[in-house]
Amino acid sequence: MKKLICLVMLLLVLPFSCQAHEVMGYMPERTKAFTKAVERYFWDNYNLKLKNKVKIIVTENSEQYEHIIRILDFNRAKIVSYDAAAVTDGERILINGDQLMDRHFWFILAHELVHKYQIENWKDVTSDYVMLEGLADVIAEDISKYEIDIKDHGIPYEDLKSERGYFENLSKDVNNTLEQVRYYAKQNPDFMAHVK
Repeated sequence: MKKLICLVMLLLVLPFSCQAHEVMGYMPERTKAFTKAVERYFWDNYNLKLKNKVKIIVTENSEQYEHIIRILDFNRAKIVSYDAAAVTDGERILINGDQLMDRHFWFILAHELVHKYQIENWKDVTSDYVMLEGLADVIAEDISKYEIDIKDHGIPYEDLKSERGYFENLSKDVNNTLEQVRYYAKQNPDFMAHVK
C-alpha cells in the first residue's frame, strides 16, 4: 500500500511538460507525441487551438487507475469509468495504460482530447450525447487510424441524445450503443456545426 501511495504522489508531483499541458505517469514521451499530433489535427482541420492546458495522467495498470479515480474524485468517474479505459473532467484526463498498444492508446487519448475541444468550443456540450460521444470516437478514429466498429442497430437517435438515455442504453448493451452513436455521428461528422 505504501508503494502505491508513493507512486500516486510521484505521478501528481513530478509532471512532464508538453507545451502548456502536463503529462504525468506511464510512458510520458508517447503521450506528449500523441498529444501534439491531436493538436496538429485540430489546427489543420478546424483552425482550433486549446485555450486551456490539460493534465494527462497515464497509469501503468488498472489498480493505479482505480486508485487515482478515487483520489482525484472525478465527478462521473465512479459510475462509468472503472470499466472504461479513460475518463476526463475537462481539465484532467486519466488513462488506464494497462495493455494498451500504441494505436489503441492514441485512439483513447484522441477521444478524450476531442472532449476537451468540445468543452471549450461547443455551445452546449451535454445537450446531445450522440454527437458528444459518437463524434469523439469518429474523430479519434480518423486521427489514430485505429479502426472502430460503426453500425446501425436501429436504436432511435432520441433514445441516445440525453445523458440519461445514453447511459441507460450503455448499461443495457455497451457495444451496440457505442456503434449506434458512432453511426449517427458518421452521418453528420461536422465538428464545427456545434461551435459557439
